Amino acid sequence: MSNLSDLIPAGGGQNNTDFVADGGITSGKPVILTAAGKAAQVAESSVAVDIPYITTSSSGSVWDATVTKTSYTCMQFDPLVTGRMLVGYNDATGYPSAIVGEQDGSSITWGVSTVLVSVYTSWSVALAFDPANTNQFVAQYYDATATDIEAVSGTITGSGATAAFTLGTAVQLYNGAPVALGPQFVAFDPSASATVLFLYQYAGSPTTKLRAATISSNVITLGTEQDCGSDPNDKPYNSIAFNSAGTFAFCYMENTTNYIQVFTGSISGTTISLSSSATTIVTSTSRDNALCQFDPNNDNKLSFSWQDSSTGYAVGEIVTLSGSGSTATITAGTALTFFSGNIEVGMQCLFNSGTAGEIVFVYQQGAGDTDIAARVATYDDSSTSNTITLGTVYQIWDTSATGYPQVRYPAGCVNGIFGVVFVRDDNADGTVILGKMTTQSTNMTATNLLGVASGAILDTATGTINTWGSRNEVQTGLTIGSDYYVQGDGTITTTSTSPAQLIGTAISATQINIKDYTG
Repeated sequence: MSNLSDLIPAGGGQNNTDFVADGGITSGKPVILTAAGKAAQVAESSVAVDIPYITTSSSGSVWDATVTKTSYTCMQFDPLVTGRMLVGYNDATGYPSAIVGEQDGSSITWGVSTVLVSVYTSWSVALAFDPANTNQFVAQYYDATATDIEAVSGTITGSGATAAFTLGTAVQLYNGAPVALGPQFVAFDPSASATVLFLYQYAGSPTTKLRAATISSNVITLGTEQDCGSDPNDKPYNSIAFNSAGTFAFCYMENTTNYIQVFTGSISGTTISLSSSATTIVTSTSRDNALCQFDPNNDNKLSFSWQDSSTGYAVGEIVTLSGSGSTATITAGTALTFFSGNIEVGMQCLFNSGTAGEIVFVYQQGAGDTDIAARVATYDDSSTSNTITLGTVYQIWDTSATGYPQVRYPAGCVNGIFGVVFVRDDNADGTVILGKMTTQSTNMTATNLLGVASGAILDTATGTINTWGSRNEVQTGLTIGSDYYVQGDGTITTTSTSPAQLIGTAISATQINIKDYTG
């Protein structure tokens, strides 16, 4: 006996019920019970762009009304907990601080602000969520009393208005003052659990270092510093980013030309392998903006945006990586102006993780009209040209009606949600504005999953559904003994991540023993 199905006679003990189909149903596909008592195939549908999203009032969502206005702010979205975000900033006393926000329905609930070190600093707090371990994050900041660039690991405790942190013991990255500390100066390697990369810059040529570390129970174990030479300029909008396979990009403004350049590399344990030389992305002078992002839908695509010094206009480009780690090579894409006007630094091109090929440029206009805007676009990732097609421009922040948004930083998109974090110059409000890209919504809820179709059913026709406690015999390629889950898009896989729902266990390569109904 090689299959568990041999224990159950064909057709025996099955709960099979006939239903009228609401739309065509493919054989072997999961179905829901509609409000009209019909069967409909589990499927997703697109939900249109919504910008701004939720935070539609002129004041946005305020996490602290007494933020130090001259300090850079940072925001990161939690890849493991939907709707959760982490903001780093300097409080009214200038102390490096962090706070959790949770977006649920039509509002953001802010937790308890936590001071990372009780010392004034004018530099940013850089933050990153651990993509492999729920509730874990790391922060980098400057301790001006000890004259140290430091890092600390933390665990989020509680939720909603009581969300707070348990912090480990801070470690010294460098004994000296930074010449820059920006929002993307720390990032986790998603291919290696609890492995993080720090970027820091201090006085010298200036001197720029990378340093890997591992984290266990909020204890940071540092590796050896990696010298990046004197080429990187000291800019807070230099950045590091990882793709899902563990290749990182260190993007910076070159010290003498202000060209955008990129080192690539990888981490093994706490050892960094870095490319022997940097690749120049922009061969014309750019202004102070080297924020980069990998496409979560395509590990080989990396985005940039910058201000062209000759025109003052905002330009975006997506490049293609070949290979991985320190030996990766970069092929330039097709650069495109996405805003023909003066621009401020702190812009970014963000990828929509939920819709392949969709991007959004988030930027602040300059020279009088200083509104924050988002321009939705798509790009063709089928070639190295990565041709960008521009779409609608949305106003996120109206400066004429509210305060000027200082030290802004755009972040996202996770599950289609992106945000801009900044401090108002008129009242010191630490403010978040959200946007929502095209997202996918499933018709499957926690209570309406019905079963699996035993055969194809035409729209309005009547057909048989294998319901709870039954057995479906028209699958392919199953692994015997594995649990299978219905996904929001109507596929049946072994992935259990929400909104997936357990349907049953494979008893042969073609049969699922559907679990009993549990309410």
